[in-house]
Amino acid sequence: MQQRSPCAAREEQHEDDEHHADDQLPVDRHQRRLIRKAATPADALRLLGPGPHPMNWCTGACVLAAAGLREKIGPHRRDFWMLGEDLEYSMRAAQSGRAVFVCDVAVPHLPPKGVENPVGARAKFCSLLQNLCYLSTRCPHSAHMIRYLPGNFLRYFRTFGWGAASLMEAARCFAGGILRGEPAGGPSGRALRERLRRRT
Repeated sequence: MQQRSPCAAREEQHEDDEHHADDQLPVDRHQRRLIRKAATPADALRLLGPGPHPMNWCTGACVLAAAGLREKIGPHRRDFWMLGEDLEYSMRAAQSGRAVFVCDVAVPHLPPKGVENPVGARAKFCSLLQNLCYLSTRCPHSAHMIRYLPGNFLRYFRTFGWGAASLMEAARCFAGGILRGEPAGGPSGRALRERLRRRT
């Protein structure tokens, strides 16, 4: 089944403008509700209009960045393994200048072919949980992500069950990201993925 990203993001660099991160965050609650309500690109365009609209994070499915952005904020981090490095980069970009999203662009975001094995799905979800824990508590530009932690942990248990194994995996994600201060690409995340691999 083909998935589509409802909005495309642009990260813009303005050397001469004095933009502050707080000025660029989408603090409009009505706008946030509309973003959540939009299930398709057509919904986003109808509900929000083409834009540009201010944003403080996005996924990496479709991002246009100014030529000098890498020199200003550096590259994507490599220690997230997967699921989170795009969030961290976009929040870093938004904090450094001006970041906006538009709704008049739709980009196919295709899932991998074939059926994903359950261990792969668990490992990816655990990576997301540990990265969110890390972002919420260790990165000033992403501290607001802490409000999404309970919902993502709940989604994990609803997906994989409330058994002892799931509870232990979630605890390791929490400990790795918050207590040890490591993204999922660090030693604790690698150890968890190895445990999942051996369990099959």
